[in-house]
Amino acid sequence: MPLIKNCGFKTTHTIDVAIESGASFIGLVSHPASPRHVDLRLMADLAAHIGERAEHVAVLVNPHDTLIDDIMAHYTPHYWQLHNVTSPARIIDIRKRTGAHIISAIAIHDADDLVGVDGIIRESDYVLFDTKQHGKDGGTGKSFNWDVLNGLVIGRPWFLAGGLNPENVADAIRTTKAPMVDVSTGIESAPGEKSIEKIAAFNKAVLSTRA
Repeated sequence: MPLIKNCGFKTTHTIDVAIESGASFIGLVSHPASPRHVDLRLMADLAAHIGERAEHVAVLVNPHDTLIDDIMAHYTPHYWQLHNVTSPARIIDIRKRTGAHIISAIAIHDADDLVGVDGIIRESDYVLFDTKQHGKDGGTGKSFNWDVLNGLVIGRPWFLAGGLNPENVADAIRTTKAPMVDVSTGIESAPGEKSIEKIAAFNKAVLSTRA
C-alpha cells in the first residue's frame, strides 16, 4: 500500500492524529505566503514532537542559503521538499549543504510540464508531482490530469499530490499506481486549519487501497 505524507501542520495534536492514523511523513512549511507557514522556532518544536515516529520534512519555496542555514540552526530535517527549484545544480548544492534527502516538487498542468525535468529527477532522492496553478507553489487543492503520468519512467520513489482528499485518493492511487501520496488542503476545514476527522479519513482511505 502507498506511504502517506500529511503536510502543513501547525499543532502537536493534529500531528499526533496524522501519525497515529498512518502518516509516515509530516511536512512543516516555511513560506510566509502560505497559510500553513510556521516560524522556525515552532518548526523546530514540532519536529522535536514528531521525533522518530515519522519522517519530518521541511517544505520550502526556492529557498536562499540563509533560510536553509537558519532552519539548520534550529533543527535538522530528515528531508527538504523544494518547490520552484528548477536547476539540478541547485538541488546538488542544497544536498551538499545540508546532507539531507531532497524531495523535488514538479508542478504539472499538462504533459508539456514533464519535458526537460530529467535532470531534476536525476539529482533528487524523491519526486513529488503537484498541480501547477499561477501564483501558488503547492497547496492548490486542485488535481491535475493524472493520465499524463502513464508510461512515465521516473526512476525514483515519488509522491502524487494536488487536490487529493478522502473521497478521491483511492481512485488516484488505482489510476496512477502512486507508491506515495501527499495531502495538505484535502485534510483541512479552512486554509491552514487541519481537520482531525479529514486526516483520519484520508489516511484510512489510503491504507485501505491497493494500487
